[in-house]
Amino acid sequence: QYEHNIYVKKLSETSFCRLYSNGIELSRARFPANDSRDESATIRGKWDLGERILYLPIKYLSFVQEHVEIDVFDSWVHCFSHEYDYAVEEDRIKITFEEDVRSRIDAINKCLAQEYIDLCFFNSKYFLKKHGEWCFDKWSGNLYVQWNEDNINDVDFIVPVLENLLSIENSKSIQLKNIQFAFSNWQQPLTKQHACYQATIYKKNDSLYRPPAAVSVFNSQKITFTGISIFDTGATGFDILPFCQDITFQEGAIQRTGGNGICIGYF
Repeated sequence: QYEHNIYVKKLSETSFCRLYSNGIELSRARFPANDSRDESATIRGKWDLGERILYLPIKYLSFVQEHVEIDVFDSWVHCFSHEYDYAVEEDRIKITFEEDVRSRIDAINKCLAQEYIDLCFFNSKYFLKKHGEWCFDKWSGNLYVQWNEDNINDVDFIVPVLENLLSIENSKSIQLKNIQFAFSNWQQPLTKQHACYQATIYKKNDSLYRPPAAVSVFNSQKITFTGISIFDTGATGFDILPFCQDITFQEGAIQRTGGNGICIGYF
């Protein structure tokens, strides 16, 4: 126990974006709070297109000094960053990101055609306010969880690590029955903290990539999935890649995916 109802556990795995307790996904603590439904749900930052620098109000200095994760976004694109330099200039904070992050924020800001951009902060134990909220300090390796009930020792917490749970390649005539595939991860957004993504694609260094699926099939024929359940995935649930024939998915279910449920072919 860290303090009050906050518990801490040191982990060896340093890249994950989801946490489950007894099969239920928990909320990652953020500021402003997750349940905000008005203008306070985001922070307004000023992006200087000339200098390519983000300016924040000085009141957020304590967060920046702790090196919280900054998530800059518009309606569908997110740009995560753990790594940045900062300096204090009178009544504001000057944030300098790495080049790939700066390029993506440039693109977001040009699309919106406005001076200010929306952002929020993640990954600080000081944001923990409600039961089930969590954060992960990648510098110390500590996972913090707010848990207001007395059953903490009876709860199973799951940290997804694997991105691809099953990959079938260059195969023929395989039948799989009554198997569950669950709790896959997608580490790319937190590896370099810059992946911008939408459903089946993400952009990195001006190239487009597809995130890994929990279950994928490539260059295979007559593969049958019967009674298969795929759920709580970090990205796509089921991906049928090129050069496949007679792939059958029947009497199964795909739900709660981080990307598309099913992808077929290349984007």
